[in-house]
Amino acid sequence: MTAFPRVADAMEENDPELKVWVKQVREAAYDIGDVLELFMLRLRHRHGTGFRCFLRKVSCFIKTLIARHQIGSEVQRMKSRVDNISKGQQRYHERYGTLEQGSSSRATGFNRAWLDESELVGINEPKSELIWWLVHEDPRLKVFSVSGMGGLAKTTLVKKVFDDAVVKNHFQSHVWITVSESFKIEVLLKGIIKQLFEEIQQPVPQGMDNMDTNSLKGIINAFLQQERYVLVFDDLWDIQAWQSFRHVFPSGNCGSRVVLTTRNADLAFFASTEYHGGVYNLQP
Repeated sequence: MTAFPRVADAMEENDPELKVWVKQVREAAYDIGDVLELFMLRLRHRHGTGFRCFLRKVSCFIKTLIARHQIGSEVQRMKSRVDNISKGQQRYHERYGTLEQGSSSRATGFNRAWLDESELVGINEPKSELIWWLVHEDPRLKVFSVSGMGGLAKTTLVKKVFDDAVVKNHFQSHVWITVSESFKIEVLLKGIIKQLFEEIQQPVPQGMDNMDTNSLKGIINAFLQQERYVLVFDDLWDIQAWQSFRHVFPSGNCGSRVVLTTRNADLAFFASTEYHGGVYNLQP
């Protein structure tokens, strides 16, 4: 709870509803901290062992009955408060379903605790290497994977690369999609289309919401035919998920790049080998 407000600060200014929810989370985190401190101060005692210690425990328990009741009531109140905040988050997701699929950079920030660059030890070397991989002049479509166990800041590293001015200027189209374990292919494809058309400030094709998967793939393929694009698929879980949309992208000879972040080493080897790319393995 204390980490989330820091992550959301960058997005909440443009979203009044999210701003209110962040404020609720922040205040609840502070209040929970106060309750925990009160518990530690008033109820944590070391009595040792033996009969005399047992008597002291009984005496202490009686003396602290009122405090225990008060703290118990506070705990119940905080549980109810957190439940209400959680329901608010669920309503937010229902209203903006694209948050789960990461159809915008704001949604990605919402779901993932990106760290400041200063907090990443040794980020410059992998960042520079990944940028070179992306912009190196080779006309073939290439797929690069950043692989490693959870908690190694794969998303943070790739986001720094994705936002770098060199990368932004090198490619004509830029898309960031958070896949997640339970993604739906239709939502993912619509997320790609929305970002592609938003970048050129054009409305999405009419009737897109009612299109089938093949039609959505056709729109993406046609859009990217003559573009040099970079597409990031963050948090890809398995080979089957990759295979469900890997043929969407035209190979062309424009020097386009696809980047995956994944915990699945087999997937990283498979996807990057298939498309002449490479794998950057992050280690603990």
